[in-house]
Amino acid sequence: MNEFERRSSIDLPGYGEAMEAARKKEEAEAVETAHRNMEGFIGRLESLSKFKKASTTEEGVESLRSREDEQFFVKRIENHNDPMVREIWQMMRDEFGDEADPLYWVKESIKQGINKYDVITGPDGKIISFSNSRYLEMDPVDGKPPESLVYMAFILTDEEHRRQGMATELNRKLSQGALEQAKQEGHAVRGMVGESTETSEKFWNKLGEKRVYFEDGEGNIHEVPYKAPPCDYDDNTGEPLLEGALEHLMVNMFDGGGELKAGDLVRIAKTIYFEEYGAEPEDYASKKAWQRTQEVLVGYLREFEQSLAGAKDGRVFLMSEAERNQKEESLKSKGKEVVEVKIAEE
Repeated sequence: MNEFERRSSIDLPGYGEAMEAARKKEEAEAVETAHRNMEGFIGRLESLSKFKKASTTEEGVESLRSREDEQFFVKRIENHNDPMVREIWQMMRDEFGDEADPLYWVKESIKQGINKYDVITGPDGKIISFSNSRYLEMDPVDGKPPESLVYMAFILTDEEHRRQGMATELNRKLSQGALEQAKQEGHAVRGMVGESTETSEKFWNKLGEKRVYFEDGEGNIHEVPYKAPPCDYDDNTGEPLLEGALEHLMVNMFDGGGELKAGDLVRIAKTIYFEEYGAEPEDYASKKAWQRTQEVLVGYLREFEQSLAGAKDGRVFLMSEAERNQKEESLKSKGKEVVEVKIAEE
């Protein structure tokens, strides 16, 4: 823009107001598009359902009836004093042992609206499956509306009811809850993210989440190495009590895109690191201790960003296990390979 154009645009009556109105309109349209994309994802989960659904007389509780005429109920735990909270915690203890969150934190996280617990119960009222998810707000970016992510921590189902479609119903329920929150807060939900082990990939693929890869300058494909930060830090010093662990980062973009910029992936990782693994200053004995935890997280994020330096054209893409196997076969004839991240199994 030359000097004449600059002055003319500034001096034009109502120019600033018109530009601001256009910006707000563009952001509103982007948010509406994101909501439609998420509704489409929920619709795809609906199409995979093995149950007939119906509302009940209890607010927020939905009835699920199987093809074998078994009846279940799905709902979100809203009250931190709900007796089911202890039942959730006990299932976590049985599955994760000492690594399970303490009961007081499960209750407090529900009270503060941090962790979202959705449950499926049988006719006897006992929990047979539940999910733990979070709604994570992303850092603002100029020219974009407020954005967020759904973080899927885990889904647990008792052994008797596994592979019966419970996880799909919970994914649908928690996604509906996230969409409602996004509409209330005016956010564009970008996608769903999580972390998986070697053996759980098929499970997450069924729910739409895939591992992340990039192509290097020689045509080889690399899984993006992702290290989950420590969960526990010393309250007095802020030093991590455990080392971070390699995990498979799982991503599902609600716009259906299978490719994104490396910088966008770094922004997703930053959201997970600081919103899921970060804590508040009041959680530590001093501000200095809290700052130390932030330094640790910055270090993990920098390592993650550096791992993407070799990505061709600064792009990454998503692949399921089946898609990766097909890619491996096609690369063999060219003398190329797919390099996966190997993580330790407990």
